[in-house]
Amino acid sequence: MMAFLITSCSDTPVADTTASQPVAATTVYKVMTEPTYPPFVFRDQQDRPSGFDVDILNAIAQQQGFSLTYTSHPWQSIFNTLDQGQADIVSAGITITEARKERMDFSAPYFESRQMALLGAGAANSQSFADLKPMRLALKPGTTSDDMAKQQGLTEKATYENTTFLTIRKVMSGEADATIGDSGVMLYYQQAYPDAKLKTLTDNNLPPEEYGFVVRKGNTELQNKLNQGLQAIKSNGTYDRIYRQYFAKS
Repeated sequence: MMAFLITSCSDTPVADTTASQPVAATTVYKVMTEPTYPPFVFRDQQDRPSGFDVDILNAIAQQQGFSLTYTSHPWQSIFNTLDQGQADIVSAGITITEARKERMDFSAPYFESRQMALLGAGAANSQSFADLKPMRLALKPGTTSDDMAKQQGLTEKATYENTTFLTIRKVMSGEADATIGDSGVMLYYQQAYPDAKLKTLTDNNLPPEEYGFVVRKGNTELQNKLNQGLQAIKSNGTYDRIYRQYFAKS
């Protein structure tokens, strides 16, 4: 389990000095992240952007011969940074959806996830997401988990927080009975806080989801570079090595 540092996010992007190699590349792309989404994106103990997404992107950049700079931004308006020219790539464990594809373009999928509930130690045992209906849920707005909860009629007693960590903190404090999020993140927090005795629940009636790196609509040049680099690091074993580093114990 990798250590991480949760930092607060304002509405103002925070520039990070970390850049991928090679430093002498002629092209530099700006990556916008939400650094409160471990193990995909977080800040390490030196306050540098880290995580599975960062390592995969850096490997792609090295393979394709370009450089990356990283900037932090709150989730609620992160996609606007593409249209405003503040970012070339957005990366924060972002699920590919048809609705999002109307506004932005995605790379090929680089990770498969499922919706997962994280329940407090005192919550009733549940067999499916339908059992969550009477519970107090803590949710993060604008996510596929929030969309699913609304579609399933689970939000009657829901409250909302700006980061996944804050939703989980409400569960651990007893202010909420459960939260719903992507499986990789829920498992990470369950392992990070063993004393909380958090319980997980998946619903096999729901389909898996896929993550993609986001680029501005119509930016096929960058989209192709990401796809070619992703395919290359999958073929040469780099992807598997990075995956095992973060998810071997999940």
